[in-house]
Amino acid sequence: MARKIGKDERVQLLGSIWLFSHCDRKELARISALTTLQTASAGDVLTEQGKPGSECFIVASGTARVDVSGVDAGEIGPGAFFGEMALLDGGPRSATVTALEDMQLLALDRRELDALLDVVPSVGRKMLRVAGQRLREAHDRHSPASG
Repeated sequence: MARKIGKDERVQLLGSIWLFSHCDRKELARISALTTLQTASAGDVLTEQGKPGSECFIVASGTARVDVSGVDAGEIGPGAFFGEMALLDGGPRSATVTALEDMQLLALDRRELDALLDVVPSVGRKMLRVAGQRLREAHDRHSPASG
């Protein structure tokens, strides 16, 4: 039987991922209330590259393998998350994620997050700010130095 993931642990997990890293504890608690606890068994395919998706997942326990275009991209474990691009834009999954062992995941659905953003727009502004920072960092890593 899966262990219960308490409110404090959910808030801590959410605060540790880049997408929500600028949110304060009250905002994280609001987001946490939208999450649902899901379990997966070893071998379960959690997301499939190219397929539609509308939620992201935060790993509470267990590990999974990430494959991109059939290439092993590594393993993820507790505190990691995946599916954030589908959460933000509703586009197809960019990777296949398969549980390597039994897992507990917090799932956050795009529709629920959109409803929260209507009520608490500060969360959206903070998410946009951190996403912009990550885009800038990626651009800087892949661009020649400007003079």
